[in-house]
Amino acid sequence: MLYLNKTKKIEGSLCLSYLGLTLIELLIALAISVIFTSAMIQAYMSSQMTFSVNRNQTQLQEEGRTVIQIFNNSVGQAGYRNKEGLLQDSKTIFPTDTLFIEDQVIAIETSAEKVSLHTRFQGESDPFVTDCLGKSHQPHELVTQSLIYEIETSTLTCEVSCTNLSVENKPICTTETVWLTDQLGQIDFAFGVDKDADKVVNQYVATSELSTLQTNILAIKISAIMESSVNVHPVTKVQTFNDVFGNITQYEDQRLREMFTETLSVRNRLP
Repeated sequence: MLYLNKTKKIEGSLCLSYLGLTLIELLIALAISVIFTSAMIQAYMSSQMTFSVNRNQTQLQEEGRTVIQIFNNSVGQAGYRNKEGLLQDSKTIFPTDTLFIEDQVIAIETSAEKVSLHTRFQGESDPFVTDCLGKSHQPHELVTQSLIYEIETSTLTCEVSCTNLSVENKPICTTETVWLTDQLGQIDFAFGVDKDADKVVNQYVATSELSTLQTNILAIKISAIMESSVNVHPVTKVQTFNDVFGNITQYEDQRLREMFTETLSVRNRLP
C-alpha cells in the first residue's frame, strides 16, 4: 500500500512537470525579449552612426590635407626658374599673356560660378619639380597650372598647359585637366603683398585689392572648408567658421564639415 501511494506521488509530480507556462508568464517573457531586442537594435544603430561619422571625418581630414598640400606645391613653385632661366631677366621668362601681366607668376580669377588660382613656372629636367598633376616638364616649357574650384559642384580640378620659351620648334605639353576632389565646400584667399620692395609682406589683402599689386605677392593665406557630400549627423547642427579675414560663415544642416587653414609662401620671390 505504501508502495502504491509513493507511486501516485511520483506520478503526480511527473504530471506537474508537463504543465505549460501561464499567460502572465508568456507576457512577461515577451516583454523582456522586446526590451532586449530594442536595446540591441538601438546599440547597433548608434554604433553604425558613430562609425559613419568617424569614417566621413577621416575622409574629410585626408581630403583637406591633400587640398592644402596641392595649393602649397602650386604656390611654392610659382616663379621658379631653372639654371638657364636664372641667367635671364625674369620678365623675359614670364611675359604677358592672357592670364598674367609681365613678371606676374600668380593670378586669381573669381566669378559667381568658380574661383581659379593660376601659377606659372619654368620647366626643369629635375623630376622632383612637378605640376599639380605630378608631371615634370622640360626646361624650354613655361608651365601654367590652374586650380579651379567649381562652387556649385564643390569640385576642385587641376588644369596644366605649356608655352614654348625656346626659339626652336620643340614640343610642349598638351593641355590636361584632372579632377581632384568633390568635397570642397568653400575656399578663401588673402594675399600677402610687398608694398615697399623690401621682400617682406606688409599687408594681407583681398582679391579686389590686388589690381596694382599682382607682381608683389609673397604669400597667400588660405582657408578651405571641406564638407561631406551626404548628410552624416543624425540631427541638424549649426556650424560656424571664420575665413582668413575673420568673416563668419554659418551652416545649418546634417553635413559634416571641417576647416583647414595655412599660410603659403611664394618661395621663389623671397630673398
